[in-house]
Formats: sequence, structure tokens, C-alpha cells
Amino acid sequence: MPRRRDYLLLVLLFAAVAVYGSLVPLRFRPLGLFDAIERFKGLFGHLPGRRSLSDWAANLMLFVPIGYCLLGVLAVDRKRIRAILCVPGVLALCATLSVIIEFTQLWIPIRTPSSSDIIAQCIGTAAGILLWLLVGQEVTDYLRSFNIVQRPKVLIDALLRLYVVGLLIYSVLPLDIAISPADLVHKYRAGRISVIPFSDARCDLVTPCRLFRDTALFIPVGMLAATWLTSSKRPVRSLASSVLLGGLVVACIESAQLFVYSRPAAAGDLITGTIGVWAGAWLMARWRRQGHQDEPQPAPDSSPHKVWLRLAMAAAYSLFLVIAFCWPLEPIRDPQQLKARFDGFISVPFASLYRGSPLDAILEVPKKLLLYALLGAMLAWAAMPLRAPRPIRRLFLAMLLAGAAGVALLIEMLQVFLPPHVPDVSDVILCTAGAAIGMLVTLRIAAGRKQLP
Repeated sequence: MPRRRDYLLLVLLFAAVAVYGSLVPLRFRPLGLFDAIERFKGLFGHLPGRRSLSDWAANLMLFVPIGYCLLGVLAVDRKRIRAILCVPGVLALCATLSVIIEFTQLWIPIRTPSSSDIIAQCIGTAAGILLWLLVGQEVTDYLRSFNIVQRPKVLIDALLRLYVVGLLIYSVLPLDIAISPADLVHKYRAGRISVIPFSDARCDLVTPCRLFRDTALFIPVGMLAATWLTSSKRPVRSLASSVLLGGLVVACIESAQLFVYSRPAAAGDLITGTIGVWAGAWLMARWRRQGHQDEPQPAPDSSPHKVWLRLAMAAAYSLFLVIAFCWPLEPIRDPQQLKARFDGFISVPFASLYRGSPLDAILEVPKKLLLYALLGAMLAWAAMPLRAPRPIRRLFLAMLLAGAAGVALLIEMLQVFLPPHVPDVSDVILCTAGAAIGMLVTLRIAAGRKQLP
């Protein structure tokens, strides 16, 4: 690595970011095709309008990695003359993508297509092409020199990589970039930038739940930092190295959120994220040490107290979910309002996702799946010490899954009485699916634990 297909994946990733970032918030207006073509032609009938320096910089930087990686797809490990011959094609492809993006913006009311944006994006493409011609192959060879004989991968490695990539993407959505000083000042005055750690903490039940959530989100990051790109001789990094690597991920996420207008950036998140990374690295080191013990392992403890202890931990987490989804506890007592809210609960499943914006669905659905996947993982972990025939174990797991669905149903029923929350049967379905995924993944990982590389 990196190979041609790696550069192709990067091209697709950066192009998707460019398209999404240019079309957010994905709210379209009706506009005829011929009217759109006439309006688009009008963009080129006069000199480009004056744009702010930050807009120019954003559009230019957006296409630098696209031009660089696209030329890398065509020219990596080839002679330099091949790269030079591919330059016109790369320019044409990126210019076409730029035109399509600006043309599509005609259907989005809050977006203003401009010929100056196309010019800036083409300049960014040219800068990326020039960068590849100067150092592209050399950088590729340098990165390849760090390749090591890595240990064989197992299921948990793929899951952790998938989680971290999803967390990175989720953390910068909806990509409403704000890089101008005026936007950053406005974001700071709106309270979305917190320089003093935990300055917004309050003496209530929500603050501990929020701090626990912010810490737990980065536990898988620490687990991946402890084992990412490690060799067979040293499958786990030291705790200090893992925290340093994971802390860098936390810092990158918070730095990126600083320039996403609708995302809060808080210094306290750096602390909670680093604590989560430390916990994840410690857990992974301990977990792998136990999996590599050569001495015969005693039979698993089948005493009921271990099962009940783990079930108590799952119950405590369920209480956390109830508080997080139901706070503030300000019930209503009007029978008419209660009836209307209950009727909304039993509406057609997932109809609310269609009524809302696609962005809301992108942000909310993964969050609910993840929170209940953790509950499902805890329930599966609680069932592991149970020594019983397979049908009994399966029945016990089914009962635990039904309990997770009951927690989701309880939350939605409480939300009927607690505005501004909106009860929805779709959430019960999503949360039950998340718990089932968490249980299945945990059982699969536990089954392969003795074969850890």
C-alpha cells in the first residue's frame, strides 16, 4: 500500500465529500430542466462575481486531493511521461464533476452556483496534478517502505476499522463548512465553541450521561489504536503509544468539527475522548493477553452470580438509555394531547424518516443503532457464562433480546407523556435491530477469541 485501487477508493471518497458538501442540506426545489439550463448559461455570460477569499480557498482545496489521487490511479508505478499524458484527461474529468455540482446547486435554494467556483475547483485540480508530478511517486514509495509483516486479521479488526471510519464521517456531518473568520466568530458567539473544558456542565442527571456517552464513543478508537498495523511479533502496542495514536484521532475530529458550523467544538471533548481511548487500549491489551495464554484454561464459571452481575450492568446501561432519551421529565396531562401523541406513535413505521430531511435520518439512525448495539453486546456478554444446552442458550438469548425491545418500547411509551420528545414505533424497530446486531457480533467475536493471532 498504497496501490492503484487504494488511490481509486480515495478518489471516490473525496468526490463524494465534494458532492455532498456542495449540496447539503439536500433540500431541493422544483425547477424545470430547460429553465435550469438557461440560468446556468447565464453564469458564463459575464465576468465571475467577487467571492470571499474563504470561499475560493474552500473550493480550491476541495479538488486538490481529487486531482492528486485521480492522477495517481492512472500513473502510479508508471513512467513520468505516462503521468504527463494523463493530465488533460484528469483535468477534463474534474472539470466535468465541478460543472455537474454547480449545475445541481440550481435546485437547492440556499446554494448559489457560480462560475468562479468552477474556476477555483479547476485550479485546485491543477494544483493536485502538479503535486503528483512533483512528489506523487516518491511519496508512494516512501509509504510503502513502512509496510510490515502484519498479523492475520480477525473479525474484531474489521469491525473496529468500520466503526472508526463511520465515527469520522458521522462527526463531520452535515459538512456545512465554515472557514471564514466571520463564520467562526458567529459560531463562537452562538455557544458552539467552548474553550474552557466542561464549562457547560450542570448539576443534573443529563451531564453524567452525556460525559459517559462522549467517553464510550472513543473506546473502540482506543481498541483499534492498540492493534492497528501491528506485527505478529508484537500484536498490541504499549498503552502510551496507543493513547498517543488514539488521542491524535480525537484531536483531528475536534479540529474538523471546529470548521463544521452546526457541530459544537468543545475542549472538554478532548479530555473525555482521550479517557475513552485509554480505556479502549487497556481493554484490548488485557483481552488479547488473556486470549494468548498458553496454559490450560479452567472451565467457564457457570455460577449464576456472574450472569446476574452482568445483567445488572446491562440494566444500569438501560437506565442510562431511559434517562438520555426521556430527559427532561416534564410530563403533560391533557388527554387530547396524549391521544394525539399516542396516535403518532402507532403510525406507519419509518414514515417520519420520509417526512424529515435525509440529513436527519443520516444523523439519527446510526446513533440509535449504535446505542442499542452496545446494550445487545452487554446482554450477549451476560449470557456467555451460562453452561446449558444450545436450545436453552438460544432461548435465553431470545429472552434477552425481547428485554432490549422492551426497553425501547418503554422509552417510547414514556415519551408519549414527555414533550418535546416524539414517540415513534420506528425507534422500537431500529433499536431492536441494533440490539440484535450487537448480540450477534459479540457472540461471533467471542467464538473466535481462542484463535486470536
